[in-house]
Amino acid sequence: MYICLVVEDVLSEYTVRKILSEVRPDLTVKTVYKNGGFGYIKSNVKRFCKASQQIPFVVLADLDNEICAQSRVLNWLGFIPCTGRFVFRIAVHETESWLMADRGSFSDFLGISERLVPKDPDILLDPKEKLLSLVKRSKKRSLKEDILPSAGKHVTVGPAYNSSLAKYVLEFWNPQRAAGCSASLQKAIRALESLE
Repeated sequence: MYICLVVEDVLSEYTVRKILSEVRPDLTVKTVYKNGGFGYIKSNVKRFCKASQQIPFVVLADLDNEICAQSRVLNWLGFIPCTGRFVFRIAVHETESWLMADRGSFSDFLGISERLVPKDPDILLDPKEKLLSLVKRSKKRSLKEDILPSAGKHVTVGPAYNSSLAKYVLEFWNPQRAAGCSASLQKAIRALESLE
């Protein structure tokens, strides 16, 4: 069965693809919409819901600074009836929290102690900042150069932030294990399992 993905960025795309490969290998991604970020998803989510009558859609957005994922879904989607062929999930608070939720794999990837990785990453208001602080503790120089922003530059992440973390997702991250530390990820997995 073919589906369409709608995500904020390439890291979110790899994350959803990995989840699908684990829990729904029967699904094949036909199209990915990821070039407009948060604003693009907000502006077009109703259109994607309507399009799911023709082909299933999976939409993933970050909660960011909002308090309630359910409120975000209602604010963006309203009360438009959607079929079981449309999954709209929110990563609390960012996709990075889902990646850290597989604590053992993430600590191995960075070469740090697992006790440094948060036990409940969903409560972090800025998971990306926490992830960067953990990378700073890594002894893997090349990883630090890829993920961390260069001193004096006006960027928030390093030049290979997405590609380095995408490699982690593909080679190390286990969504089922991570779901044990992330309620929002667990709900996303259940929703994908039940996608018609």
